Amino acid sequence: QDLNCLCFEFPQPLLAMRVLAPTLVLAAGRPDGLATTPPMGWRSWNGFHGSITQEILQAQVDGLVRKVKGTSLLDLGYGRVGLDDYWQDCGAGINGSFHDAQGHPLINTTAFPNLTAFNSYAHSKGVLTGWYMNNCHCKEEGELEPNWAPQMEGDTAAIAAMGWDGVKIDGCGPSHDTQLWSDLLNKTGRQTLIENCGNNKTFPYVDAEGVLQCPHHMWRISTDIEAKWDSVVNNLQMLLHERTPGMAEWQLSQPGCWAYPDMLEVGLAPLTHTESRSHFGLWAVTSSPLILSLDLGNEAAVSAVWDIIANEEALAVNQDYAGLSTKLISQCVREMGCTVPVGLPAQWQIWGKPIANRSKWAVVAVNMGDTPVDFEVDFDTIGGLGPEVHARDVWAHKNLGKFSMNFPIDQLAPHDSKFLILTGDPDSVVV
Repeated sequence: QDLNCLCFEFPQPLLAMRVLAPTLVLAAGRPDGLATTPPMGWRSWNGFHGSITQEILQAQVDGLVRKVKGTSLLDLGYGRVGLDDYWQDCGAGINGSFHDAQGHPLINTTAFPNLTAFNSYAHSKGVLTGWYMNNCHCKEEGELEPNWAPQMEGDTAAIAAMGWDGVKIDGCGPSHDTQLWSDLLNKTGRQTLIENCGNNKTFPYVDAEGVLQCPHHMWRISTDIEAKWDSVVNNLQMLLHERTPGMAEWQLSQPGCWAYPDMLEVGLAPLTHTESRSHFGLWAVTSSPLILSLDLGNEAAVSAVWDIIANEEALAVNQDYAGLSTKLISQCVREMGCTVPVGLPAQWQIWGKPIANRSKWAVVAVNMGDTPVDFEVDFDTIGGLGPEVHARDVWAHKNLGKFSMNFPIDQLAPHDSKFLILTGDPDSVVV
């Protein structure tokens, strides 16, 4: 079983946000100014698992900066390359650990001869880098239980000394306190983007003033994703916690603190191109960090999904925050008489978010089932647009005209999606 990130139960302080949501005050973001929009980049686990090397990492940097049709992924905002598990020299340290007596992490130099040089290379190309701690490969075995502080201090010192710009904190080891990680990283003086990716004990919470406090910049709210349609769909539902319509209004995300249902599997088999496109659209409209996994060194693989990952309208939706990260607008479930495949939550769903300072809405309507389906985007379920709405197709980059009361979706193919920008007609909006 892939344990690179563990699924976790939400603790009581976070569940309490359900009650506080109507009066929740959103902070302007973490004071360090990082991740003011959902982070974008690439990480190694989904595409390479344990077969990752420094050579492959460097190829991903080159892939980010390679120009395709006059632009690069870096130009589009994919600014980070991250190394996940399997960099450690398991068993080479004290007590069979991968830390020396001073707490410094020991690296498998056969696969990664000089990660400091890798960071320098990435920085020379304008690319930021990320490391990975509290791992699932060695699982911190042989460390100085129960005092993990020397290892955490050694890890954070190494992050700064080697020039890493971010770190993913997993849940397989004992070092679960992301607030402590944040404090130790701050002491190094190097700005570091922190991802909470596991069964860690420090979660966002609402303080006494109703302000959402967050000890990290992005946090996994799901189990491990796979390149399978049911995995993509079911991971998405974790944005709802209890899988109840509207619960995304809990405001799981805000600038500087972004929830997401794992990295992207776009371009990885057995996902089809249609499924990859729907997957990307759903992550975009839910304000999820967009972390690619396909081999960016494989030009043919990148070209096959370029129309998806380089869709500037979809990327603009993802990066636009107008006070609500996402909302499940409507869906059709078994209890409503819909045909829902076994293991999936609904026949179809419509997710959306306000954009452009709430003057517009972006919506993704997706057919989760195995047969074509007819349904509609009811403008009353969104609110604020008025009965007359102008629609634009994000996938086709095409204005579709003006619609009254709803946008009809006819015979949407299995696993396909409509990605729309909806703008209320000024003459029909009731203020």
